[in-house]
Amino acid sequence: MERAAKTGPSEQAEWERQHAVAATELVIGLVGAVGTDLRGVSDEIGLALDEFGYETTQIGLSNLLHELDWQVPLAAPKCCAKSAVPSVRRAESSR
Repeated sequence: MERAAKTGPSEQAEWERQHAVAATELVIGLVGAVGTDLRGVSDEIGLALDEFGYETTQIGLSNLLHELDWQVPLAAPKCCAKSAVPSVRRAESSR
């Protein structure tokens, strides 16, 4: 990250402080209706993050859907299995 010449040491230090990259990984998900220019939005986000030293990778999940085996039924998670869900009965009101 270099700043244009003609800046003093304090200006350079301030610019570096403002543009310092945190030691974290960012994950950003974009969802839109068919026909939405998500690629354009993603590109703009990538350009903005690039200014702060981040590298971006675009992954199109909808392009990966054809790789799923749609013949295999999905199993319910253990938290949602019938035996794990307590039965609740509505008390009948007596009038």
